[in-house]
Amino acid sequence: KGESVYRIEDHHIEQAVNFIENIQNLKGKDSWSQASEACFSAKQLIKQINFRLDRLLTIKNKNLNDFLIYTFKPLLSKVWEEAEKNWPSDNLEKELPKSMQVLSPSDFGFHNAILKESGDLVFLDFEYFGRDDPVKLMADFIWHPGMSLSNLQKRGWIKGAFGIFDNPGLVKRFTSAWPLYGLRWSLIVLNEFLEDGWHKRAYANNNLKNLHNKKLASQLIKAKDICEQIQITNMKCPYMSDFDE
Repeated sequence: KGESVYRIEDHHIEQAVNFIENIQNLKGKDSWSQASEACFSAKQLIKQINFRLDRLLTIKNKNLNDFLIYTFKPLLSKVWEEAEKNWPSDNLEKELPKSMQVLSPSDFGFHNAILKESGDLVFLDFEYFGRDDPVKLMADFIWHPGMSLSNLQKRGWIKGAFGIFDNPGLVKRFTSAWPLYGLRWSLIVLNEFLEDGWHKRAYANNNLKNLHNKKLASQLIKAKDICEQIQITNMKCPYMSDFDE
């Protein structure tokens, strides 16, 4: 019993970090399957991004196409060029060894949590759970559009996560991957354009059609905002001042 987390407090970040630390103690890590859409190398990550991009490019929508062609693609080229230079060379194509993989809920955050009367959080919904690169878990938590975290809370999460994962090359991998995961989320929020069910229902209902168009416009703004954030920060994660590579 409990309620959704409407306002994220600093101590909730601590609870999230503690939860991730605790699940690393589950036995038989190597026997767990991969997390949903796990990313074990830079090439795997760019492949996932390009797959999502290609699907969206098949949609006939001028606003979407303009964004993808004139904003997203040039930024992706720039980000990938930088990431390729800085990513640890032994993990560009070669997968992260199992010893450096961690257990991840994959879709982790306060959108999948219940706040009990005691103030404790219960995290739930582990259908995507499995082995992954800690970088993906760390970056997804920050970028997830379903959560509104302050900069201080994002710093707290990063600091806490680095405290859990003593992983060779982790800082370098994270700083290289951070803008790429942002771009990945920019495409995820555009999934609404792929929802066929909407079109069938909206075809016979003008009100639904208007509602859908508003939703599409809203998701496109979210995608643009993510790209803008990456550009403003010059592709560097702004929550990393406490860490040296």
